[in-house]
Amino acid sequence: MGGRGAIRWFWCCLVIACLTPGGMAAGEGSKAAPEARGQIDGKAEDVLRQLAQCIGGAKRFAVDVEFKGEAKMGERRGARTHGTYTLAVERPKKLAVVVPESSPAESTYCDGATVYGYLPGPKLYSSVPATMPFDRVLSSAFGRTGGSFAGVKFVVGLLEGQPYEKLRDGLNHATYLGVVGDGKEKCHRLRVMHDRDEMVMWISAGEKRLLEKIEAGRPHRLRGRDLVMGGPDKARMAMTITYRNWAIDSDVPGDALRFTPPAGAKKLERSTTRSNRRRSTTASARTGS
Repeated sequence: MGGRGAIRWFWCCLVIACLTPGGMAAGEGSKAAPEARGQIDGKAEDVLRQLAQCIGGAKRFAVDVEFKGEAKMGERRGARTHGTYTLAVERPKKLAVVVPESSPAESTYCDGATVYGYLPGPKLYSSVPATMPFDRVLSSAFGRTGGSFAGVKFVVGLLEGQPYEKLRDGLNHATYLGVVGDGKEKCHRLRVMHDRDEMVMWISAGEKRLLEKIEAGRPHRLRGRDLVMGGPDKARMAMTITYRNWAIDSDVPGDALRFTPPAGAKKLERSTTRSNRRRSTTASARTGS
């Protein structure tokens, strides 16, 4: 599959995976049959409640995030994506999603009144009034890193600071799979279906309940697209998101959420911002950054 074809194929699978119900979580959990809708065991609910209380109760937090994704068509391996960013949030409406200087993707900052986008390669930035709800700003920021993923609604709700009861509204099933690792690496492992997204989650078993890793993936029929794309009639998108170096409240650096245009950076007018963002997303998929 050529470069542009692989890119189109990856994003096609990504959209299908995010919008289509059903499927099974990736990794070891994907081998088991899904639980009945609405079934939530007591141990899984306890761990999820503790997670919501730990992260939802923080005023400020920051974490380093790495994502890896791959699209497949039958036995053929499709396009891959990989990237990192640092996420920082100060409630109620401040955030920073910052990609590395070498990344072709876009960083996003919001100070509560203005949303800034910054492309580090060409040193271009934009600004618009922060008129969207905070959950949409956060979801959009994830997408600009090239790392949109199944499970994003759960994570956005968690980071936005919604009480557990609101997260519980979209929780279709949750099964406790046991403890893995030892010492500081010990984690509770859960299989969760939230809204239409099925995942296997790793949540730290130490003093604080923090999200450590999510694996998500689904098989899908392309429903006629196989004739257009010339491949088998089944597609699969898998994504792994790893969270490291959590900082809570006073441990978050004071400048973590502040955007100051770097020396030599040029401000984009709103009419040119969207086309540059499209070029950034395409470059991110092409390079696998």
